[in-house]
Amino acid sequence: MVETRWTSCGEKGLVVTLGLVVSLGSPARALAQTPGGAGSSPPPTEPRFPVTVSSGAASVAIRGPGIEKPLTCSGTCAFTLSEGTHWFDIQASGRIYTVPVTVTEPWHVVIEKPNAGARGLGIAGIIVGGLILGTAGFVSYATLVSCGPGGPNDGTAQCDSAEDALPYWMATVGIGAVVTGIGIGVFVSNNKPSVEILPALSNRARRAPGTFVGLGPVGGSTLPGLSLRASF
Repeated sequence: MVETRWTSCGEKGLVVTLGLVVSLGSPARALAQTPGGAGSSPPPTEPRFPVTVSSGAASVAIRGPGIEKPLTCSGTCAFTLSEGTHWFDIQASGRIYTVPVTVTEPWHVVIEKPNAGARGLGIAGIIVGGLILGTAGFVSYATLVSCGPGGPNDGTAQCDSAEDALPYWMATVGIGAVVTGIGIGVFVSNNKPSVEILPALSNRARRAPGTFVGLGPVGGSTLPGLSLRASF
């Protein structure tokens, strides 16, 4: 009888001990699972801005932060994009051009297709200017070699006439170079879509960096010449 009583007391003590452990452990788990517990706060969201895209006849696909599937646009579309650099894949004239657009505030992005007519004019300018440059350059070089000091025809009447015309040939070389340069500039500037970024909340405009070719004064000279400038 004594052994049976001690065994019952031991079992009861074990049951009481387990009950205390369970009752003390439950509040700890409940505290850890409460919404205000450590490590359970929602992640911060990045700033987002409205962006209007006017693509005209071009088709645009937008990739960037927070976009799982590219956003497509044809015509005028409105999106809400996360802050950061987005990539605009512009499909125009059978080609795809990728342009980065950094979103830091509400933007209005205006996209225009390449100007096929101006591009053709640029190609024509390159061809015509190249022909003028090549012809005038060859004549000028031949005259200098043939009629220069120690040349085979130096001092002849033919060389006297050629030397009188040499300044005009040299000027023609410059004209050919200018026409070729302008043709290259027109072709390059119209070989891809133009992208203009306008702040939606103000009147100021910001254009994408570009390069243009034109006539302007050459440093140290009063004569016009070919100038290459870049806008930033």
